[in-house]
Amino acid sequence: MMRARTIVGTTITAFSLVVVVTVLVINGTQVSSPPSTDDRVPEDLFWPWMYSCSVGTSLPLLNVSYDTEGRVDVSVGVLDPDAPYGTPLADENGDYVVDEGASRAVEECLSAHRFDIPPGSYREATAAERLLIYDWTVRWQAPCLEARDFGGPIPPFENFLDPHQVPWHLMSNRDWFSEEFDFDAALAARHACEPLPPFLAADGVGW
Repeated sequence: MMRARTIVGTTITAFSLVVVVTVLVINGTQVSSPPSTDDRVPEDLFWPWMYSCSVGTSLPLLNVSYDTEGRVDVSVGVLDPDAPYGTPLADENGDYVVDEGASRAVEECLSAHRFDIPPGSYREATAAERLLIYDWTVRWQAPCLEARDFGGPIPPFENFLDPHQVPWHLMSNRDWFSEEFDFDAALAARHACEPLPPFLAADGVGW
C-alpha cells in the first residue's frame, strides 16, 4: 500500500523482492496532456506496475518519484558484488552508483501510463459502509474480476468489519511476484471492476 509519499522500495527479480532504500516523492515538472483515465495506474497497482517494467533485471531501485502529472521517474542502481545480495553499490563518496541504461529502460516502459496520484488522506469507512463494501465485493468486484481472469479468494467477512483492515482491494491482494501476468490486462480489469461503490470512493473512502 502507498499511504505516504515516502516508502520502502525493492530490488525486483523474476522470483523475489529484496528490500533496499527507495524514496517516493512528488516533483514538479512541465505540464503536458495526461493520458486518459483508463491509462492511469491506481496506487494499489503501483508495485505490480513497477515489477512488470522490471522483469528480467535484478538491479536495485534507488529512487522512485512522480511529478504532479503522474509521470514516474526511477533510478536503478548497480549491485555490490562484495555485499549481501540486494545491496546497491556505492562510490568512494558513499553515493549509490546509478545504472543509466537500466534506468532509461524501466522509465521507457513506465511512460506508457501515468500514476493516478491518490488524495492526501482518506476517510475511514463506517461500520455500515463496511457491510455495504462487503456486499459490493461479493456481488460485483469479485465476479467482475473472475470474468476477466483475475479472480481470487475474497478475504473473510470479519476482515471487512475490522476497522484496522482494508480487505476490499482484491487486485492488490494477489501475489503478483510469483505469477506471469499482462499488466495492461490487469489495469483494464482494475478499472472495470472498481473495489468500492463509486459514491463511497467519491466521498473519500479508500484505504
